[in-house]
Amino acid sequence: YNDPPHKIFNKVNAVLWDSISTGFAESINAGVPTMVFNSKSEYELASPNGKVVNNNLTENGVQCYNKDDAINSFKLIIKDPENYKRKSQLSIKKYIDDYAYPVSKKEWHNNFNHHMKIKLNNQM
Repeated sequence: YNDPPHKIFNKVNAVLWDSISTGFAESINAGVPTMVFNSKSEYELASPNGKVVNNNLTENGVQCYNKDDAINSFKLIIKDPENYKRKSQLSIKKYIDDYAYPVSKKEWHNNFNHHMKIKLNNQM
């Protein structure tokens, strides 16, 4: 497709991602039932707050680390997409509030610098 994502999301019944990314944020903001089949190694790289968000997404079937959980989530999306959206609503809201909400350029740089200092201090 050469269409922008917001036009594609209006044409699909569900979206599957291989990681939590900008595309993930775009699809959930478009209101499409969305799930992530992720790797545990990516989870291990998350910050403590990121792990809380990841745990919420996993507990509500939005994020899966194994095929059985992914199949169960996918079956729910196909059988009853509105129920899937209701079930995942709070965890998705937490993700949006924590990570997908736009901030000013200055605030983004301040947050980035803060997290880089923490990362560098932990490596010393």
